[in-house]
Amino acid sequence: MDDAAVTLVREHYVQGRFDAAIQAAESLVARHGDHGELLNLAGVCHLMLGNLVAAEACLERAAHAAPRSADIDNNLGVLYQSSRRDADAERAFVRAVSKAPGHGQAHLNLGMLLRSRHRLEDAERAIRIAVERTPGDHAALNALGLVLKDLGRYDEADAAYRQALALEQGRSEYRLNLGNVLLHRNDWIAGLPLFEARHAPDLNGAFSDAPAVSFPQWQGEPIDGASLLIWPEQGHGDQIQLVRYVEKLRMLGAKRITLVCSAATQRLFATLPEADAVVARDRFDPAACPRHDFWTYVWSIPVNLRESPASIPATLPYLRAPRHAASKWDRLMPKGRLRVGLVWQGNPGHANDRVRSLPGLQTLAPLWDIDGVTFVSLQKGANEADLRAGIGDRFIVNLGNRTTDFADVAAIVARLDLVIGVDTAVMHLSAALGKPAWILLSNVGTDWRWSGADTTSVWYPGAVTLFRQAVTETDWSGVVARVSQALSAMRAT
Repeated sequence: MDDAAVTLVREHYVQGRFDAAIQAAESLVARHGDHGELLNLAGVCHLMLGNLVAAEACLERAAHAAPRSADIDNNLGVLYQSSRRDADAERAFVRAVSKAPGHGQAHLNLGMLLRSRHRLEDAERAIRIAVERTPGDHAALNALGLVLKDLGRYDEADAAYRQALALEQGRSEYRLNLGNVLLHRNDWIAGLPLFEARHAPDLNGAFSDAPAVSFPQWQGEPIDGASLLIWPEQGHGDQIQLVRYVEKLRMLGAKRITLVCSAATQRLFATLPEADAVVARDRFDPAACPRHDFWTYVWSIPVNLRESPASIPATLPYLRAPRHAASKWDRLMPKGRLRVGLVWQGNPGHANDRVRSLPGLQTLAPLWDIDGVTFVSLQKGANEADLRAGIGDRFIVNLGNRTTDFADVAAIVARLDLVIGVDTAVMHLSAALGKPAWILLSNVGTDWRWSGADTTSVWYPGAVTLFRQAVTETDWSGVVARVSQALSAMRAT
């Protein structure tokens, strides 16, 4: 086979011309027969283009053509993981490192897969090998920081992130990760400024785009007498958590506050007396927006106010269900029993959803044996078939699909005794309403707002109880067992 033709395929791939690389590789293979490198390149290009079936076919042919290639096994592992075939992915990565013990990328990929499967100690071992095999690999050091943070070894995670940053100073992802670990340690003075890296240009607006307004972004200037536009970012839960600052900003002298929010929270936030205007983001018109002195991202308020865990406004409740949203739910509420709301899965589009959500409602099955409890599903998208599969003959009131926005959810939660769920917006809302909220937390990628190992939250004192996966737990059974014990004790009182 002509070496120049193979080189051209490599060049197409390196320069991101994936379609051209596939076409050239397949043409050569058709004329000369299976060729491990060409099929591997074609498979990776198909993978980059999202053609998973074609990618798998190419890579499996490549593996037969070049059975000693660790690169092909590594790429198969990436393919299987992207298809959520985690067991196949693990076997492929293990094959890769057995064939090439110095293959740092395969060790790193294996470690990150093990982390996603909650096997944190195994993940640490694999990633440390990647660091040893590829000295100076900033991505491996950053990954080591992630798993060390999951293990609660914050000083070591801090050191790993700083090493990664020393090698790649312009990488905002690493600054953000360092900020997260500092915030986990309650070092808000150093952590909050680093947390601002979430809006750096190299993250391509992953957290939010800035509003197209002509007035300046607030950088912590005195707010007394000023007008302020608050801009939403990240998920509904972040907005619900941070909307408490509208009152504090007013108390600090802000003369006019416009709150822009998601459409799903607009009707709920319209109950805030301190907000002069509450506008859904999808209806916000920059050209029609009156001039304000400043605008700010909602998560930038704490850093601009130089907040600490001791100074955040934490009086509950700070949200209330709109009066007109309340009455229609009364007739649907069970009477005379302990009423417990459930939410077991978050937004599937969330980057961390695979580890923070439960596999399904059936994961909570130990709760069904507790007498005197009526469960209310707050899960959006759960149909009757899902509920029957998860709860069997146990009675459950399915209200999640009847809600149109968080004003409706608030009206339901106000009529419950307790809400149990994973880290989602519904749990933030329940706590903001002052309702007891038991939050199930993954041991992977735990958000800094639930910092440390405590079972309580400075954001929601007296309302939130945290049930954390231990670092050695690979499933939710231990957490659910502890929740079941607590619910039984609550029922007995």
